[in-house]
Amino acid sequence: ARIYHEDDLIPVQDAYERVDYLGVELGYLEMLAEKEATLWLTRKDEKAEAVAARQQAFLEDHLLVWVPLFLDVALDQAQTDYFHGHMLMLRGFLADQEPLFAAIP
Repeated sequence: ARIYHEDDLIPVQDAYERVDYLGVELGYLEMLAEKEATLWLTRKDEKAEAVAARQQAFLEDHLLVWVPLFLDVALDQAQTDYFHGHMLMLRGFLADQEPLFAAIP
């Protein structure tokens, strides 16, 4: 919740999802990526780099700490190809993130 607050995000009063729900956390990461893209397009490079650093920190300090372990267990429990496939895509997405951020100064 503190991290979301730092980006001026306010919880919705009647939200039924917890702030640590994976979907909410991925939505936050999406919001940061969209913000970063807009900043690059408007040539606000320093601000874009700062947002990219926030994404990297959120991934490294939070998502990559628990989501791979969660996926290991969840993949064994998946009862449909649909959920199994989405979890494999998420695993691949997370694995692809580290090289992207390594290229940022």
